[in-house]
Amino acid sequence: MRAPTQINERLRLLIDHFTQGNAAAFAREIKVVQQGFDRLLKPNKETGRYPAVKPEIVDKILIKYPHVNEIWLLSGAGSMLRVLEDPQQTLSSVPPSDLTHCYDQTVLSHFYLPVAINEKLTKLSEASGKSHSRIVSELIEQANL
Repeated sequence: MRAPTQINERLRLLIDHFTQGNAAAFAREIKVVQQGFDRLLKPNKETGRYPAVKPEIVDKILIKYPHVNEIWLLSGAGSMLRVLEDPQQTLSSVPPSDLTHCYDQTVLSHFYLPVAINEKLTKLSEASGKSHSRIVSELIEQANL
């Protein structure tokens, strides 16, 4: 099975996982209008392209299902669900020589971020008035250009 390249295709995987393929139930769960949500799941007949998924939809999904990996949802990178090996781990319990596992225990944008990225994302969010999800989404879009 090929990895889904479009966020819309990844939405279908979330629907299959959380509501056994029932898109209407998923739309109710995340509190969006079903008809508008259904349009996100089908490519345009003329162009073959999916409609854009608004950051507000992403935010609603991540609020309802906080263990969904936002990076995967927005870009397809990583695994669908965020799993912590040791949820009790704190910043001070990580050996300083292992910076790749040094995570801030604050959950922002519904996934754990390295401390430096977390701080920069928070500053960007405060300065722009945009949600973390919107900023990450915009950065991913720019990187794909």
